Amino acid sequence: MAECWQQDNWVGCFPVKCHIVKDIPNSSLRHITLENNENKPVTNSRDTHEARESSGFLS
Repeated sequence: MAECWQQDNWVGCFPVKCHIVKDIPNSSLRHITLENNENKPVTNSRDTHEARESSGFLS
């Protein structure tokens, strides 16, 4: 995740699309586990835990 915090300044404008997803039941997310949290389900983690992109894909 460190690569997203760059020191370079952006010049100009760029488009941004926001997607807001809310009110998802925990039962829909329990299949996602976090390697950096003892492989516990994401529903047992704190808001600040990093998740790899591959964690969210169904296998």
